[in-house]
Amino acid sequence: DLQLKGAQFYLDLDKKPEEAGPEMQIAVKSIGLSARTDMSTGDTSAELRVADGDFKMGEMHDTVERIDIDATANLIDWVATVTKAEARAPGLSLDLTASATDLVGDIVVLADLDGKVQISKVNDLITPEPTLGGEVSIQAHAELPLPEYKVDAKVTMPSGRVNQMHVGDLRIAANLDSEKVAVTDLFLRAGGGTLSAKADLGLKNDMPLAADVKIDKIDVRRALEEYGLREAGVGTFVTGTVHADGRLGNKESGTPMRIASAVDLEASNFHFQDVVKIPSITLDAKSVYQPTGVDVENLQVQTAKTTIKVDGRVKLPEVGLGLNVFVDSPDLTEFSPIGGKEVGGAIHIEAKSGGTAKEPSTDAAIQAEDLHYADFGVDEIKGVVAMAGKKIDVSSLTIRAQETVINADAKVNLAQSPPRIDARLKTDKADIADLTAAAGQKELALAGVVDLNVDVEGPADRLTGTAFVHGEKIKAFGENVETLHLDTKLADGQVNVDELKIVKLAPPRPDYTQRADKVLNTPKSEWKTVTIQGKGSVDPNSGKIDFVLNAENLNEQTSDNLRERNIPLLADVDLNLDAGGSISDPQAKLTLAIRQARYGEMVLGNSQLEVNVADQKAHVTGTLLADRQKVAKDVPVPVTERDWVIRRFDSKAEPAPQTPNDGAEASSSPKDFTVDPLAVGDGTGDADPFAKALQNNAALLAEQPLGRVAVDITASLTDDQALSGEVAFEQFDFSDFLAPLKNDQPVVTKNHDGESEVVEGQDLVEGYLDGRIAIDGSLKDAANAELAVDFNKLYVRKNEVWLRNESPTGEDQPLRLTYQGGRLSVESFYLGGTGLTAKLEEQGDQVVFLLEAGLVVAQEFVPMLADADGKVIVEASIPRQIDPAAARAQVRLEGGELGFQGVPTPVEDLNLIVSYTNGKLEVDRLDANIGGGTLDGGGEVTPAKDDKDYTHLDLYVRLRDVDTGMDPYLAMSVDKV
Repeated sequence: DLQLKGAQFYLDLDKKPEEAGPEMQIAVKSIGLSARTDMSTGDTSAELRVADGDFKMGEMHDTVERIDIDATANLIDWVATVTKAEARAPGLSLDLTASATDLVGDIVVLADLDGKVQISKVNDLITPEPTLGGEVSIQAHAELPLPEYKVDAKVTMPSGRVNQMHVGDLRIAANLDSEKVAVTDLFLRAGGGTLSAKADLGLKNDMPLAADVKIDKIDVRRALEEYGLREAGVGTFVTGTVHADGRLGNKESGTPMRIASAVDLEASNFHFQDVVKIPSITLDAKSVYQPTGVDVENLQVQTAKTTIKVDGRVKLPEVGLGLNVFVDSPDLTEFSPIGGKEVGGAIHIEAKSGGTAKEPSTDAAIQAEDLHYADFGVDEIKGVVAMAGKKIDVSSLTIRAQETVINADAKVNLAQSPPRIDARLKTDKADIADLTAAAGQKELALAGVVDLNVDVEGPADRLTGTAFVHGEKIKAFGENVETLHLDTKLADGQVNVDELKIVKLAPPRPDYTQRADKVLNTPKSEWKTVTIQGKGSVDPNSGKIDFVLNAENLNEQTSDNLRERNIPLLADVDLNLDAGGSISDPQAKLTLAIRQARYGEMVLGNSQLEVNVADQKAHVTGTLLADRQKVAKDVPVPVTERDWVIRRFDSKAEPAPQTPNDGAEASSSPKDFTVDPLAVGDGTGDADPFAKALQNNAALLAEQPLGRVAVDITASLTDDQALSGEVAFEQFDFSDFLAPLKNDQPVVTKNHDGESEVVEGQDLVEGYLDGRIAIDGSLKDAANAELAVDFNKLYVRKNEVWLRNESPTGEDQPLRLTYQGGRLSVESFYLGGTGLTAKLEEQGDQVVFLLEAGLVVAQEFVPMLADADGKVIVEASIPRQIDPAAARAQVRLEGGELGFQGVPTPVEDLNLIVSYTNGKLEVDRLDANIGGGTLDGGGEVTPAKDDKDYTHLDLYVRLRDVDTGMDPYLAMSVDKV
């Protein structure tokens, strides 16, 4: 017996291979070899035992648990038998028996192999991807009467996987002899379908080959998703056959390889990314492969209405291309919808490919008719595209939409860096409506005629050439433009705008007459020319900017939208822009002046803003609504009827209200006056009637100016988004802006006796503000910005109800509060007035708000209220370190009474308590008496916690035995709503 323990074996070749490979290392813990021979009989037996082996070569590593071999032989008869040969390793089990006769003559060997292998061994030894799973069973029988031999083998795997793709019922049956190799049966299930195949390969002469593959209803999408290619998005059921025959050839006899193949596949319910869906696609391909090239006799892809054909030759080994491609799709609706959008039209392509796979070339002629996708559509596209290497040449490109034709050609050389471009695009008298319709933007309602001419060449970042645009009678977004002209030159990448000019026509302001039915139209020849023009340059390479823009003769008549909608706005506008610096560090000055502005009876005065951009900051300064003076109602203004007329009001002196003018009494209403209608406008059209009215009736203007709003704000243009500045209300009278609160129309109502009663509407509204709002912080962190409010005077009045900043003793008291670092501070905040007081003050770490108001205040602002009595009290508190969730509030009304216009039955003894706490609004009490009956209710409202939540309502109202007092008699009871 020979026993080896801890043995290690190394294989070292005397001659090193030309390319050094990874070193192979084999180590075993123990080897046992036992052999006996009876010299008298010739009987010999041997046993080999190998245990705990370890194998390593490069990155490949595995272990062997054991190898056991038992063999017998007779050295007289020259026969031998392997009675047992077992190999065991993780995931592997092999059993072999064999016998041999005539060992020194015509040896004959018979062997049987039975094994099981976990296919995950491939991941362990070779590659981690794709992950494999399943157990393969192998049975083989070999007969080797050399030099003849015969091997039969079977491989089965009932269930396995590739990644998560299930592979089932795998079976392979093959046999090998000295004449050929034959795969007599190959079958598997995958993707819900099956694949089967047979193949024969001769091993002599020219090595003939024949193979057939059959595919039946394999769900490609399912297979890809299980494999792990879910994002591929390809789905179809594939059925078909593949046949190949020919020869592998024989170098000695000089017979070359030649393999002919035929593919016949059908893909049903094809879809890609759920965008393209095709009911059925068939693939028919016939080709011949030889070492010198592949001859594509016919490759045809066919759908119900589309044909794609390819033929030609691919030369080998250089992969030289010589293919012809033909595409004919007379009705693209078969692919509709694509991406949920309708597609249609016809397309025809003929192309030839040449060059090599590394440097391909293509010449293609493309023609499409009535092409549309979603709302995009053109009547015709045709052109020639040539590609050679990295050069692209598009020539004779024509795009036609209705009567509009665009011609273009271009050459692009991608071999240069940056790419070189030589391109031209031209269209004459193109109808803008045709272009917008082709682009699927009919709703823009654009119209007009435009000429476009572009001619450029050079590196992509330093183009040289011209771009010219000229449009006439353009209508866009309700505005009419007489001409639009842009003349641009490019020089070494710099864009020079020699001229940008937009010309509109605007009529003079209309004549105002005392006759509402008389409108004087000014001839078009007397309309003013309004011009917006600019020029300058932009250099994308250096980033330098130099551009100016200005507008002349702008006023409200310039806008067709304002005129056609009869918006009663009057204003003269000046606009100027002077930009310089660079793209990364712009320097600019923009001035906007709006003069003599007025909206209906509301005088807006003069506004001027100046925006200066420098040092990555935009500084906005100016005044708004300045130089206003009170204007009598009789000064003519445009109204919202179709015609322009004069509004006439009876002149009445109104009682002098209390104003915020240091407690002094002063009239804010116009003085008595009489208007001469002819002074308003005599219909001659020889002067601006608005300016003429102001000039001829200067006595109608109050002498006191109405203040202004001053703006001084600086905003950062960098990522910090800093913002600072203030808005100052300088003795700002905003009475005109309260006009919507007026009720100047007579009100028809009924008294308690049911008789109609007319109340003349003669409301007086006033407002005055003097103070400022300042801010300093960042838009990126608005919660920590600093905000200061400082109002010296605040005054609001409607008829006999007024509110102003005053102390409880009636003295002026400024409104001052600040917000800094999320903390609110109140220095002074108290408002007092007719039946109303409001105050905001600090109490420890809380800010407390208290409002007490009589319902008579509501009567002034709610026209439908005929009578109101009672008092509303609002109390609220919030932490000075702002936390909305910790806010508390309550609204109380006790014993209130409300009477409504035209409703005989009042609401009496109205009691209401509403509380807000812990982010929830609760109606703690709601009850009242109505028409001898009762009303009560309650419930709660829980606001949404975030944008994914909803506001939750749980409210109810009950009415019992309510007599409305209305005619005809109506009474009601509602148990619960």
